Amino acid sequence: LVAFGSLAELRRQATLPVRLRVTVSAAAAAMAESPGGLAVSIVDARTLEIVCGIDEKMAVLRHLAAGTVPVADIDIQLPTLDDIYLHFSHQTTDVLP
Repeated sequence: LVAFGSLAELRRQATLPVRLRVTVSAAAAAMAESPGGLAVSIVDARTLEIVCGIDEKMAVLRHLAAGTVPVADIDIQLPTLDDIYLHFSHQTTDVLP
């Protein structure tokens, strides 16, 4: 398997999801504040998980910053090098006979 580019470039090429763990005062209230069309799930009473594309990450962060629900913390989980390797290695095996 050969891939070229920086880690950021490979993340874009792989189009793997970005996961944002958002800690708020009330997860149920924050559900109404989530950007439309994104996968949002309640992890617990104060934590949401938003799944978006790498190109949507900044728009989601701007939306959260402008929202009416106070955000206490955000943990951004980008695809790791291992995730990217698995993604591209599965593509390669899918092409082989």
